[in-house]
Amino acid sequence: MSLIEDSQPIEEKLVRLWTHETRNALGRVLHEVYSSDGKLTPLERTDFEAFLERISSSVKDVQDLDLGASLALLEKDPVHRKVTYVWIAHALFADGTLNTAEKSFIERIIKKYSLDGDMLHAEIKATQSRKIEEGMRAILAELNG
Repeated sequence: MSLIEDSQPIEEKLVRLWTHETRNALGRVLHEVYSSDGKLTPLERTDFEAFLERISSSVKDVQDLDLGASLALLEKDPVHRKVTYVWIAHALFADGTLNTAEKSFIERIIKKYSLDGDMLHAEIKATQSRKIEEGMRAILAELNG
């Protein structure tokens, strides 16, 4: 069995090649995103813990890391930044919705940590479009079913 499974999403293949410190930094950022609206739903918790397991990390490894330091580490490398933004967008829609608290959180971290707002918003919009497309395909499949 190879270190990188063929069935893993490309972002996870990339993340598994990162250092342990950088993988944990991503985990810390996602921990914050998943809980940004003040409630970590069972679906979000399952999604987050499964992601951590796939990248050989754990909640214990990431929960006490500094968010600012984690984002700073990830922002240093363009590939890390891009993958981080893709995963932030994914985490925002893990429970199927993007609510006002989550939107506010994104605006706060963009401003506070000088993130690339245009790039992050583009990833969020692309993820939202994919979710809508998936929903429409499911409806069509059901109607044709």
